[in-house]
Amino acid sequence: VKPVRGRIALDGILRALGARGIHHLLVEGGAALLGGFFDAGLVDRVVVFVAPKIAGGAAAPAPVGGAGVKNMDDARPLRVRRTLRAGPDIVWWADVVR
Repeated sequence: VKPVRGRIALDGILRALGARGIHHLLVEGGAALLGGFFDAGLVDRVVVFVAPKIAGGAAAPAPVGGAGVKNMDDARPLRVRRTLRAGPDIVWWADVVR
């Protein structure tokens, strides 16, 4: 898969992996990579770790970059399948609702 404008075509990578029999992929990247997958509509399941901390402010780091949404009504809902405590953190296993 060749880069386009310095970026890898994520759907092309997934097709290449699928051709090799790989049908599940764990993406543990930074906000830009995760945002790219979300922007391309390539996420169907997530595992979300929520720490009991607040990092507010306009320049606060976000776990998912990309285009994002303008309004909360446009946010992608999750269907939480399982919730677990991991020390002080909460972990959700969830499907992205289309």
